[in-house]
Amino acid sequence: PVSRFRSLRFEDAYLRHANMFARIDFNVTPLSDSQFYVVPGLADPSAISIRSVNFPAHLLRVEGKLITLAPDDGTEAFAESATWWLREGLADSEWISLESYSVPDHYIGRQFGVAALVAESEMTDIMRAEATFIEEKE
Repeated sequence: PVSRFRSLRFEDAYLRHANMFARIDFNVTPLSDSQFYVVPGLADPSAISIRSVNFPAHLLRVEGKLITLAPDDGTEAFAESATWWLREGLADSEWISLESYSVPDHYIGRQFGVAALVAESEMTDIMRAEATFIEEKE
């Protein structure tokens, strides 16, 4: 099934990609920019990797503090950077947060208007809400 990740912080805002960078945006067009396949983690099958619907060779991955959409290059480093742990939501235990496999205690969140890797220890309550999602399966 296809999944979308809706933000707890912003009603009607979704995790999406634009110009190969992840964002959390409202009114996503085309819709496919916010649709992903959730697959077993490249580095650990008990975790997940998040593959783009409209760029199926591309996955969400950590690059520095940014979350980008990049093609799998087959390396161990790429596999680790494109693997995520599903965790209890940081702002709501009924929702989920996505912890980086390669950078423990860092989550997909939002900084400076873009999706970014954010350290849990540095999060405010608002940032916790921005790092909390519900997975909507279509």
